[in-house]
Amino acid sequence: MDTNRFTQKSLEALQAAQQLAQSYGNAQVEQVHLLDALLSQENGLIGQLMGKLGLNVQQVRTACESAVNRLPKISGSNQQPYVTASLSQALTEAENQMKQMRDEYISVEHLFLGLLEKADSTVRPLFASLDITKPKFLEALQAVRGSARVTSEDPESTYDALKKYGQDLVELARQNKLDPVIGRDTEIRNAIRILSRKSKNNPVLIGTGCKTLLSASSQMPLCSSALAGFGAGFGASAFWGAGLAGANVPKSTVAAISSSENSASFR
Repeated sequence: MDTNRFTQKSLEALQAAQQLAQSYGNAQVEQVHLLDALLSQENGLIGQLMGKLGLNVQQVRTACESAVNRLPKISGSNQQPYVTASLSQALTEAENQMKQMRDEYISVEHLFLGLLEKADSTVRPLFASLDITKPKFLEALQAVRGSARVTSEDPESTYDALKKYGQDLVELARQNKLDPVIGRDTEIRNAIRILSRKSKNNPVLIGTGCKTLLSASSQMPLCSSALAGFGAGFGASAFWGAGLAGANVPKSTVAAISSSENSASFR
């Protein structure tokens, strides 16, 4: 299999699986080694998806480590562990999953799907005990990945970018973690009026005072219904982000906030 077809995170997981097998004295790199490697990636996609499935990542890793401990061990040999036939089948299936999803690289989600589809006698009962199924995994993946395709060697960094680089102001307002905003009632109501429109509603707030206006709007009783129009992907949320270079900015509506004039103009 061509290693150039793997993403950076996938290659790291395969290398970590081999190192894990060596550290436990296993003669073979098994599916469970790869599963544990995928779960152990710092801020990794698979760990994030486990959370969306209602599972604690450490709990799943503990189950994996218990399974690894039960594998046969060898000592006194410097031979590199070799990949088992079952893991090879899972990797081949990962490539098939990549093609079915019309992606260009084999990413960590493809590896996990390969394990789900070709689970061996060690991994299958582990998935069953944790109630991890392909439909549930794909549903969680859809929530994070959306319609994005894997077209680079580092696609994981682009998933769920809003949560990585922004703040959900509505959620912060629910937790009473936003400072109160005094004044700007006219601007706030004007912003909510724009956000509530049923057509041409792709507003972008630009300029000084945007975060203050969004923070105030998030704390108003009308925010849940008003901000629901802030793009299909936002739901009833308002996000504030900085430094999102290269973002696709909707052009139909731009809200320009001028703090110097204490007014808001929309066009």
